[in-house]
Amino acid sequence: MPEPIRLYGRTWFVCGNTPYYRNWKGPLHREIYSREIGPIPRGRHVHHKDGNPLNNAADNLELVTRKEHSHKHRKRVTFHCKWCGKKSTRWTKNNGDDPEYCSHLCSQAVIRRKNGIGTFKRVIPCQHCGEKFETALKRSKFCSYECKFKETNRRNAKPLRSVTCGTCGAVFESRWKTAKFCSTQCNLKAQRKKRH
Repeated sequence: MPEPIRLYGRTWFVCGNTPYYRNWKGPLHREIYSREIGPIPRGRHVHHKDGNPLNNAADNLELVTRKEHSHKHRKRVTFHCKWCGKKSTRWTKNNGDDPEYCSHLCSQAVIRRKNGIGTFKRVIPCQHCGEKFETALKRSKFCSYECKFKETNRRNAKPLRSVTCGTCGAVFESRWKTAKFCSTQCNLKAQRKKRH
């Protein structure tokens, strides 16, 4: 960690996880720019031209917009995912930490493999269609979302019961306990009778 420096009658420290000299007044590079070059307009950033945040010479500082500043500190990287091999493009910081995985799922898969989670695949039958499928998850019951959806609907289906229509007297079947009318027309007729 760099040693503290004394400038403009104050002591400036490099503290925390940012590599900038700062004190209670703010970052040193902004103080140098405002004293030696001129005032910093609202919404503008002071950027180190050479990319070294410890080089606070006045000729190394430039005034940029927020958008320009973020583009100067980022780069577009094309890489192949270490897990699935898919070619991906992503914006990253200019600190040399290039991405290794195309998504959060791929990075989690690597972690699971390192920790020995889900590496033992088993073959089990689907609870809806009976077709066998391979899975690494303990809770898997269905071979697809379609089978899961169909089975859930089958389980939640209520039995049909015979109901007599309150308006026309016709017998119809319904799954709902509150069903009183065989059609929308019969329901509307009953509502009109109540009003009169």
